[in-house]
Amino acid sequence: MTAQPITSPRPTRRFRVLHAPKRTPRFGMWLVTVLLIGGVFFGLIYSQTRLNSRAIALQNAERAIEAELARMENLQLEVARLQSPSRVAPAAEQLGMVFPGERHTLSAPGVIVQSDEGIERLADLKAALGDTP
Repeated sequence: MTAQPITSPRPTRRFRVLHAPKRTPRFGMWLVTVLLIGGVFFGLIYSQTRLNSRAIALQNAERAIEAELARMENLQLEVARLQSPSRVAPAAEQLGMVFPGERHTLSAPGVIVQSDEGIERLADLKAALGDTP
């Protein structure tokens, strides 16, 4: 014996296909996205140009410093040359500045000179201090 299929008393068409609603283009969202991306892009470009201009200014300042250092070195060499005894001695002799052959001590009335010891101590102190004021 073979079995007969049982038919359902309800109709089988209970399910139906639902279609998604059509998407409408969202112009506002696209505009915000484009403006945001464009703003970030131009912000990056602006920051790079500012950074480059600062780097150029720094490079120009370094060049100016190097030039001034070279000028300072040349001026120091010129000062050393002008202060050299080999240059000063002949010029002093031409002007009549020579070392005296003998010394003459002058004394002023009312001034008491105790000894040369104070002068020697002052000379020692001056030598110890060097060129400092």
